[in-house]
Amino acid sequence: VRTPACAATRATAGGRRRERAGLDAPSHAFSADVRSAARAGSIIWCAERDGCLVLRDARTAETMHRLLCAPQQLVWCVHAVGSGARAAVWAGTESGPILRYGASSRELLAELYRHAGGVHCLASSKRSHFVLSGARDRAEIAPRFVTRQR
Repeated sequence: VRTPACAATRATAGGRRRERAGLDAPSHAFSADVRSAARAGSIIWCAERDGCLVLRDARTAETMHRLLCAPQQLVWCVHAVGSGARAAVWAGTESGPILRYGASSRELLAELYRHAGGVHCLASSKRSHFVLSGARDRAEIAPRFVTRQR
């Protein structure tokens, strides 16, 4: 897995656009079997293959904390939403609950039960106030509206 490091300064407008898009940013490599990852500020939240939710420093890729590692709630996917004090990280689990954490506090803010099966993916858009989830309900993948962001 490669994570972006501190971006270099560019002199041209095209270079600044590429830098903002992360196309020219240097990166760090670390050895882990990551299923899904999302960046919230200076922390990369990783859903690792063993089901653990691992927080890594975005600059060095070093493990900072193993937040959740419970056999009954294996984390399959993560998604960061918002910015600043209102930023949150959503985590979809194998057993169905969707966990919402405060990105800066790292506290569990909500545990949402909307699916009967494992949650495979989470998505949102900057224009929408919704987070969508895709899960294995009755042997098919079905997107659902989870909740409204505030």
